[in-house]
Amino acid sequence: MHPPGRAHQTYPIVRDVFILVVFSLAVISAIQIARQTRFDAHPDELAHVGGFCYFENQLWPPDLNADGLIYCDYGWSRVYDRQLVYLLYGQLAHLGRTVAGMDPEVRTATDTNEAQAGSQQLTPLALSWSTCRDRAAVIVGGYRTFNIALFSITLFILFLAGHKHPWAWLIGLTMVCIPQVIYLYAYANSDAWGLSMSVFLFVFVLTRVDSLFRSRWNLLGLAVLTGLVILSKETFWAALPLIYLLVGWSLYLEWQREHMTALRRAAFSLVAVAVVTILIVAPMRVYYPLTQGDFAAKVEAMREMRAAQDFKPSHPI
Repeated sequence: MHPPGRAHQTYPIVRDVFILVVFSLAVISAIQIARQTRFDAHPDELAHVGGFCYFENQLWPPDLNADGLIYCDYGWSRVYDRQLVYLLYGQLAHLGRTVAGMDPEVRTATDTNEAQAGSQQLTPLALSWSTCRDRAAVIVGGYRTFNIALFSITLFILFLAGHKHPWAWLIGLTMVCIPQVIYLYAYANSDAWGLSMSVFLFVFVLTRVDSLFRSRWNLLGLAVLTGLVILSKETFWAALPLIYLLVGWSLYLEWQREHMTALRRAAFSLVAVAVVTILIVAPMRVYYPLTQGDFAAKVEAMREMRAAQDFKPSHPI
């Protein structure tokens, strides 16, 4: 006979293996979708790649209505979305090419004598915007890989958190049971980043709800992750009210423990969180629009010029 406690000891191992297998299959599915689908078969992938490409060699969005960008039918370019992911992925791609040293697919003669001799030399891998745009179908795989890596990290964090907070496993299993979620991480887009940042913030707060205001590192993490959500696609801002209800619950727990002393400390902490969050989001979300003058009017003028005929602001509905 087996010892009475053996089945109980075996169950957590079987459970962990099952969850790991399910999560791994979801990542493998995303990889297969990324590998087997042609470029721009997905919604707006060309426009997303245009945003990533621009930031491979730039650290700041261009002025509105700049030439040489990829504009969608609505007369909008992703470089104006003010989402951090475009800058981050673009710079990661640039770094990867710099570490690799050379781009085997971009060659040029470096001087007249060498050109006449028929010798060619590899150019530095940092691509110009025009080269990046023209080679979008070739380089899209790198941006897809970033999203798949993000998917893996997101599921891994949920897996680790689930050992102490089983609801994290429920979130992860829900994600991988929705085909659209797996699909979202399989092509180049900014939505996957927004979803992961929302999940990270939610997990961060929920795992620390009993002690959120008892550590400066907790408060710094709250501010940074909040900033990352705000610097994501606006549709993911809908997660913030729910998450900050949990922050309010944490504040209530502090009040139960220490009453007014806890409230004063928590109030100061929330002000500090707000200040750090504003410092993170202000350059792209506040300062950049101010540099463009009448932002709304210039966006409308840009759309009037760049949009397809049926999508121009002046087109009758």
